[in-house]
Amino acid sequence: MEKKDILKVKKYYKENKVFVVLSLIIVLAIFLRTIIYLKGHSFFLLGDGIRDYMFIKNIIMNQDINFTYYGLFPSLHIIVSNCSILSGINAYRLDLFLPQLLSSLGILFFYFYLVDYTKDKNIALLSSFLVAVFGANVFWGSTAVRETIGFFLFPFCLFAYYKILSTEKKVWFPLFVIGSFALIVTHYWTSFLFFWILIVLFLFSDKKSILSGSMIIFYFFANIGYWAISSSTSWFFRLISKGLTLAFVDIPYVIPMLFIILLLFLSLIFYKSKWFNCDFLRNMFSRFYESKIIKLAIIVLPIFMFFILKILLLNDYPVYNLFIIYLTVVLSLFGFLEIVRKKYNIGMCFMVWILFYVSLLFLGVLIGGSDIAFDPLRVFEFLIYPASVLISYFLVKLKQKSILLILLIYFFGGLFIYPPI
Repeated sequence: MEKKDILKVKKYYKENKVFVVLSLIIVLAIFLRTIIYLKGHSFFLLGDGIRDYMFIKNIIMNQDINFTYYGLFPSLHIIVSNCSILSGINAYRLDLFLPQLLSSLGILFFYFYLVDYTKDKNIALLSSFLVAVFGANVFWGSTAVRETIGFFLFPFCLFAYYKILSTEKKVWFPLFVIGSFALIVTHYWTSFLFFWILIVLFLFSDKKSILSGSMIIFYFFANIGYWAISSSTSWFFRLISKGLTLAFVDIPYVIPMLFIILLLFLSLIFYKSKWFNCDFLRNMFSRFYESKIIKLAIIVLPIFMFFILKILLLNDYPVYNLFIIYLTVVLSLFGFLEIVRKKYNIGMCFMVWILFYVSLLFLGVLIGGSDIAFDPLRVFEFLIYPASVLISYFLVKLKQKSILLILLIYFFGGLFIYPPI
């Protein structure tokens, strides 16, 4: 390449830096979610992937959607089967790459949301990178199951709802409604987790309206309505039944967790009320930021938490997986103390988002078992969205070498998330 061409490339990069970096992040996300298949592995990573493929084949061969228990969430099946029919590409091969492509493209909407909300492109880019390489998100984004499509619709609906909150433009209303219906029939767990985010975004918004509030009510009843007319409610009632059974047998564990979740709701509502003085929390977090004891506790206490979790978990996770989760917890807490002093509302919004998910995480671990298998990584795959923002606010305060080291750790955590095959 001649010097003149190099200068042209440098000029283009300088003028389009954000576009180039964001494009590279998306390419990296696609690479990490398809590398195992690009290396020649021709089988689905999980049994659910095989089951999903059977539903895809049913649509192709019988021109019919099988609305049995598992088939009640057919978005993946419809997308892959129709793309196969229209393109002529083998459905099996398509299923190894198309869902992964969609899950990666969802990061674009997460970036757009953060740019609008934080008004900081660097934070949005760093957060998008962390989501792109985070191990749990990479793994479930590569498995070609129903949840994989959720990684596209989750940030899309998040962005659409924020646009309703911030602009109240009517064009976002039908987009949110369509995205919500698609998300509901994509995967119950993804849809369930998204509901809490609507509440958090609404309560922390400065531009509440009847339209934005009604969207939460609509989404809630749309979920309940779909679950009510399908056998998909069984998973929910089994969860409640298991939890109540354990609550009476083992009160010291389950009842407090249910109480904590209720307390979070009540505290959040009280916090956003006009009777609450936010200056108290601002001052408290400022003191925490300056306290060496608090910083030491942030580093040490999560270690004990993970030792306890490792005993309770149904699955035996490799040490490096637990380390990435530990690093995410610690950096999120440091990032929260960094941002909450300057941009209080942003810091509290993402921390409350995390607290809801952490409450579900501990509750799920406590009431999990052979009856209802619970995998904490299926919370962290979505918890990384708010955590990535807090981590980014911490990273921008570090030196470039430190930032690069942390980003490389996350990258290799995503690269080696796959089990030995």
